[in-house]
Amino acid sequence: MAKVGTLGAFYASPCGQKLQGQLSSVINTCWQDFFEARVLTLGYSTPFYDVLANKSPQSITEHDPMETNGRLPFSAQSFDYVLIINALEYMPEKHTLLREAWRVMAPQSSLLCVTPNQSMLWNISNTIPDIQERFSAQTIKNLLSEAMFRPIRQYGTLYFPTVSKLTNPIEKTLSFLSLTGGAFIATYAVKQAVIPISFEKAKVYKSTRISKASTFSLPR
Repeated sequence: MAKVGTLGAFYASPCGQKLQGQLSSVINTCWQDFFEARVLTLGYSTPFYDVLANKSPQSITEHDPMETNGRLPFSAQSFDYVLIINALEYMPEKHTLLREAWRVMAPQSSLLCVTPNQSMLWNISNTIPDIQERFSAQTIKNLLSEAMFRPIRQYGTLYFPTVSKLTNPIEKTLSFLSLTGGAFIATYAVKQAVIPISFEKAKVYKSTRISKASTFSLPR
């Protein structure tokens, strides 16, 4: 993860406060209520603690996955909601982190993953120099799908670096139209269940079909 001081300074800036407000709106849209729910945040999520706490969760656990190489020190199905922010772009083993997130999530739970946009309209690196990787909207969908999540919707945020009365209404409209040209993409996804497949049964069934086909093809 980037240095906390760097991220803290960014979120204290007008640009960072603008991103915080937009992502808080996305969180409120995706997650209506946390009553008695268990929430896990992965990455630097301090600016979003209040918006999460206002939903009356049972608990909010913050963890830096860089400290454990993407492995999470939690039991299976320990959380109902997971927020990944300021994390995936710093992780060498992205698939490990996403699969671990899947493991610790309860059935029918959901995830919100925020990542820097590869197709951003302006260069966020000038504002947060430590960003190590950017992702296209499709790349994030693919990564989540490979980790057994089903992406539902994507939101673009921070289309313009400055705050003004002119750009704010435009950005709000663009975000909720699911356009992804902003500096960050927030991807909402749900956990998919694993469907067990019996390879032994499939093998027997296939052998039976071949055997019957061979019998009927014998010359009379």
